[in-house]
Amino acid sequence: MQFIPLVFGVQIFLSGVFLPIDQLPAILRPISYILPLTYANEALRAVMLKGADLAEIAWELAALLIFIVLMIILSTLTMRRQIA
Repeated sequence: MQFIPLVFGVQIFLSGVFLPIDQLPAILRPISYILPLTYANEALRAVMLKGADLAEIAWELAALLIFIVLMIILSTLTMRRQIA
């Protein structure tokens, strides 16, 4: 619980919510493209500001889906198994 603000705060600053990714230092740009909030931010901006449809944000949705699947796999691998 104590790590949530640290992880989420970093994602907010690196995802382009406050500052466009193009204006980030070159060393931080690759990190921002690993974070799922970057893709959610780009998809929401495309829908709200440009009126994009699902076909136009398919890449962002695919990236989010891949992240979801990876997190589910990692969580199942790290869960302790209990014998009933």
